[in-house]
Amino acid sequence: MEQELPTHNIREKILAYLAEQENSIAGILKRLQRDGINIHRLILTGYLNEMVESGELRERSLTPSRVFSIQIPPSKDIYFITGKVCREIDENNDGDLALSVLRFLLDRPVFFRELERCGVSFPKKFRKVTSDRRSSYLKQLASTGIVVPTNNELIDPESVNQPMLMKALREIINQSVSISGRLQGNSRMNQTTLDQ
Repeated sequence: MEQELPTHNIREKILAYLAEQENSIAGILKRLQRDGINIHRLILTGYLNEMVESGELRERSLTPSRVFSIQIPPSKDIYFITGKVCREIDENNDGDLALSVLRFLLDRPVFFRELERCGVSFPKKFRKVTSDRRSSYLKQLASTGIVVPTNNELIDPESVNQPMLMKALREIINQSVSISGRLQGNSRMNQTTLDQ
């Protein structure tokens, strides 16, 4: 007899399993059964498809299986954070700044598709580049769920405004990790002198 569980309990179990490691439908089904939850494979597939559509999970095909993993929330995605910070710092040149930031962080040329994911304007000062590692970059991005068209250009910044790059990197770190109270010049920090 199959155990009736509320939808949210099955969802929480799936998320807990996938937090440990990505898994196939068969692997998730075995884990559920080990925990005493007996549901039909088609019902589980329905849950997984719905979780993919809602953005909670990411799915990739490893023939003959479909493998599921937890989708990184947009607030933790490097493209989302880079775009947000670059728009805040310099709305008129956010594309050029985002290109410099991604070039620095990824230590490789950047695809136009990656800038699109940042939600920034088209960069004004860039140069097209060719790389013998292009296919490995495409495979690497595909493994993280980012599909880049094969004809998408690889680009590098023509020049880098170092002070703006450092400002953007500092803000990306600040928004990713709570360090705001430790930054010099932060209004919440009061300097104490020996006279006080």
